Amino acid sequence: MGGVGWNRQSHGDFSAFVMDFGLLEIPFRMRDFTWTNRRSGFLNISEWLDRFFIVGDWSESHWNCAAEILPITGSDYYPICLRIQDDSALERYPFKFEAMWLRDNNIRNLVEQWWRHNPERPCNKAFIFFKKLQFLKEQFKKWNRESFSNIFNEKLGIEDELKILHEQIIS
Repeated sequence: MGGVGWNRQSHGDFSAFVMDFGLLEIPFRMRDFTWTNRRSGFLNISEWLDRFFIVGDWSESHWNCAAEILPITGSDYYPICLRIQDDSALERYPFKFEAMWLRDNNIRNLVEQWWRHNPERPCNKAFIFFKKLQFLKEQFKKWNRESFSNIFNEKLGIEDELKILHEQIIS
């Protein structure tokens, strides 16, 4: 939108390159441009400068790709993100200890209490250690849900609200 018109010859050369190599473009969700001069009114120039391409054969695999233009921060370029997900794999997230848990004054007592839990059946010390860690992880997850609700869902909701506000600002 705006700016100097595009060069038909260069566009034709680029299109031929894409076709010759069997590339497929991953479309962006939402926005039509990745750069803006951040001026208002008729002085505004917005261009689509950045793209993602994949080899055509790859699109038939079990990989799921999504291109997203993220909210602009301080630059005149919108950050872009290519999300690649293996559809054949189950979504499993590694357990992470959250630093915010340490703000709870009772955390030390809880961990000591949880650690005293013993596995149901007697076994070797390495297995007992593994089972205790496993139990501790389950207790942390349960305690986190009860004490802090689901902050990750809240974060996603806030990010969605930010995107909507950002769309309203640039429209």
